[in-house]
Amino acid sequence: MLNLHINLCKCDFFLSLNKISQMAKIKKDNRELVQSYLFTKAKYDFSVPEKRIFYKIIEMMQEYTQGKELNKKHFIEPLVEGYNKITMPVRAFLKDAEDENYLEVKKALLSLNTKFFEYEDEKIWTPIRLIDRPKLHKVSKNSYVTFEIHEITYNAFLDFSKGYRKYELKIAMNLNSVYAMRFYELFTEQEKPISYSISFLKERFKIEDKYNGRNGKNAFIDRVIKVGKKELDEKSPYTFNYKTERGSDNILFIPVYQKEKADADLERKAIQKQTSLGWELTAEEQEILISRWKFTKEGIKNNIDLFRSAKVIVNLKDFILNEIDPKDAKNPPAFLIGSLRKQISNAEKKNDAPAEPKEFRSPEEVAQSMADEQYQEYKEKQRTNYSEVQKGSGSKLRDMFGNIGKIE
Repeated sequence: MLNLHINLCKCDFFLSLNKISQMAKIKKDNRELVQSYLFTKAKYDFSVPEKRIFYKIIEMMQEYTQGKELNKKHFIEPLVEGYNKITMPVRAFLKDAEDENYLEVKKALLSLNTKFFEYEDEKIWTPIRLIDRPKLHKVSKNSYVTFEIHEITYNAFLDFSKGYRKYELKIAMNLNSVYAMRFYELFTEQEKPISYSISFLKERFKIEDKYNGRNGKNAFIDRVIKVGKKELDEKSPYTFNYKTERGSDNILFIPVYQKEKADADLERKAIQKQTSLGWELTAEEQEILISRWKFTKEGIKNNIDLFRSAKVIVNLKDFILNEIDPKDAKNPPAFLIGSLRKQISNAEKKNDAPAEPKEFRSPEEVAQSMADEQYQEYKEKQRTNYSEVQKGSGSKLRDMFGNIGKIE
């Protein structure tokens, strides 16, 4: 069993939400993020800009595991001792292309570096920092940040065994309230009413020490639930209504879908992906992925681009049935995704290998070669002309001899 519990170490500074809320550069193109339910219901207290960095990490890992080519300024580099080094441009977190405010980025990275989550399974318990060794590399307008993520954190990002949530990146990045962000993640694609206690939500949002006492329930509703709902009503296709239960701290949340605020292109792509699954993978391949590798139908759909790319490189059925074994993998889907990515990467490196070098020729040799080619062309024309002359055409004879001196 994996428990995620993200804690904040005591620090001497507090982030300015008014300044930092402008940090992330909002991407114009939208995409659908798939977030592990482990993080959706994890206990943590992130600021708005920290959540935006978090979204960017999810986006990057999602594209990487699906076999898509990363932007040339984004890198994931496996390191020793179970860490992965992440490289991303600073502009991914800044207000706009003209913003060079390194201070706000440094504050956010420093804050994230003080936060950790507790990992616990049947054998061990250990606290792990969310990010390690953050660095900001100042290179004029091409500045970038690097940080390291432990493989346990990395795998938790990709662990969909407990479920997942899909949401639109553009909407998540545009939200200005951390409560709107958390509720957006909780209620996206939620169809049935669901009940959460105030104590449960306070624990997840790491605000147990707030909104207590006689008027604590009303204060929580006013400053957390209503704040989140108001922004979702204005910006998101997924929002909610709620009902309080008398004599209880339970709150019944009723999901509301606002179709007019949904991204039509994403909906169209989702339908295409659903209808094309049978064209991309055989029924037998799908069955092996589900029974042997513990994929869900949705998990297969979310990684269909990776499977499509892999089928060009390997015999997919043979690979997933005979060549690798999920027996020792803690997370079989993530293990298979990583294995397929490695196959694709190796094939790309092979294709990108430099071609055999051409024989070097000096400028003099090149000039001589061109002269030889022109001479051969001239000789060929001479032979053609002579052949025509042999046919006894006097007018052609005069024309041809008149053109010989004009050969270029």
